[in-house]
Amino acid sequence: MNEKNTTVVLGESRETSDSSIKGLLEQRNIKVWECADGIEAIRKSFAKNPDLIILDVTLPRLNGYQFARILKSDPSMNSTPIIHMGSSRNPIERYWSGVCGGDDYLEKPVNEVDLEKALNTFLRKESGKRQLLAPVSTIPDLDDQSILALATKLLEQELLRANILNEINMIDISAMTAEDLVMAVMAIVGSLYDFAVATALFLYIDHGEIFFYQNGQVEQDRLDEVKKLILKHLQRQYEIYLDPKQIKQNLLQSNQVKEVSRETDEVYIHTKESGPVRSVLAFQDIGFKELKENDREILTLALDLAQGVLEKKIFFQMSQELSIIDAATEGDSMAFFMTILRREIENAIRNRYPITLMTIAISNYKQITKDLSTDEVHGLIRIIQNLILKVMRKSDIVARWEMASFAFLLTHTSLEKARVSQERISKYIMNNISQHLPSSAELVMDMGISQFNPERDKTPEIFFANAKPKEKSLDEANR
Repeated sequence: MNEKNTTVVLGESRETSDSSIKGLLEQRNIKVWECADGIEAIRKSFAKNPDLIILDVTLPRLNGYQFARILKSDPSMNSTPIIHMGSSRNPIERYWSGVCGGDDYLEKPVNEVDLEKALNTFLRKESGKRQLLAPVSTIPDLDDQSILALATKLLEQELLRANILNEINMIDISAMTAEDLVMAVMAIVGSLYDFAVATALFLYIDHGEIFFYQNGQVEQDRLDEVKKLILKHLQRQYEIYLDPKQIKQNLLQSNQVKEVSRETDEVYIHTKESGPVRSVLAFQDIGFKELKENDREILTLALDLAQGVLEKKIFFQMSQELSIIDAATEGDSMAFFMTILRREIENAIRNRYPITLMTIAISNYKQITKDLSTDEVHGLIRIIQNLILKVMRKSDIVARWEMASFAFLLTHTSLEKARVSQERISKYIMNNISQHLPSSAELVMDMGISQFNPERDKTPEIFFANAKPKEKSLDEANR
């Protein structure tokens, strides 16, 4: 190599410098700008706009990792390659170099062959950063303390994002309803990036379920348009055709409404690059095209993790639809319950005997278990079910639906007799559950009941819907 116009910023602490690197570079007619600490290296790099930066990871004032974070965050300098040097042979040093933006890592004392290889790699291409209209940086105008504060801020942002991504991956899908899971995932994504509406479409075997998570109030027409865009995307990209009538719609409202500064019609649709498509995520006004490359990568990673968690829930629910055992209670599943219900309806019509469905929904279960572990949440569900079974006939079928709601099938039982059973069950639960609840917590139970009517209950699903607790008005819910 014999490039007289090539320049390198070299950062070595006085305690560890042996001048060998500078000598090797000057032998190749490379202009070297020396720096003894990280702050000086930052200022020299912005002032001289070098072709390459080589620096110790142990530089004083601002170490090599902090230096790399700052440089790679700046649009006017982020294309400049950085080679870290370190005395440690621990692989973690090389790993952190890459995480912070380093392009290579050399062990000290630096071998001449390794240095030559690195120089050939990073100096053989003409730099693309020397532009007529290069981005303007504010970093050279900062004082030393502000540069150190910037390094700390960038580190805190990286740690926050790492924690958030880990939080997505740690969600326990078995302890949450689909609605709660979508709320949790979108709240985490929303802590990283602002958006007006987030949409999650679940694809099951023969139907779909769509969730609209809103930051503020959004017109239904706009939600319908997002839904159409997602379905067109599935048709065009994957040849998946889904009947809009077979999609159940859920409207979810963010607990922390944000003002999104962007007001565009941009909708970013995210699907997996490989494997069967079981979910689609879409975001309105998330500003994907405006994000920096690093932010795009983080958002893509977050959404990939989010989809992984959501699809675990999809497969969990699909398995529950086929299983006769409920995963949480280890009792009868709703799939088994509905199968028996269908059979009993046929028998009741043929033999003309009454059957009644009754339901009990613990409406405040989420609130009273918010501080419990997953095992404790499931354990309390099993306790409630066992209390129910103690006062039920062996011929009666009991199954759990949603998180803490139970359905009861009473054959050869009229509505009047079923009401007596319902009252007995609710009293028994209330009298025996307090010792198992968190301190000062009380169950709130909503009940529903319905006797089979062949003129009205054309399908088992209609019969079951008529037996669910009636939705309360807003005034009643607030009392």
